[in-house]
Amino acid sequence: MTIARLLSVNVGQPRDVELNGEIRQTAIFKDPVPGRVRIADHHVAGDRQADQVSHAGVHKAVYAYAREDLDFWAGELGRDVEHGFVGENLTIAGYDVSHAVVGERWRLGDVEFEGAQPRVPCWE
Repeated sequence: MTIARLLSVNVGQPRDVELNGEIRQTAIFKDPVPGRVRIADHHVAGDRQADQVSHAGVHKAVYAYAREDLDFWAGELGRDVEHGFVGENLTIAGYDVSHAVVGERWRLGDVEFEGAQPRVPCWE
């Protein structure tokens, strides 16, 4: 069992954005929330997904991303990037999520997570 350190829980609501002259809905914009947050079967409390097919359901309930990877992107972009920057629900440290495998279990405090499938983009 992998033990990682939780840095933040991030949630967001769908909002309209313009992309190539077209209005689309996205919930990629996530902000850290204080205190304890309920994570149950299909979602993180206070969070919603705009695309229920690509990003919702029991096997897509929580998206984790490593602070170490956010730091890489900060270097590439030449600026700070905040927790939730790539739409993750959990910003963690101490584990390389890019090498996670389906079926692997992680423990964050008293909560155990199991990798169910890789993240795939809903639109580009």
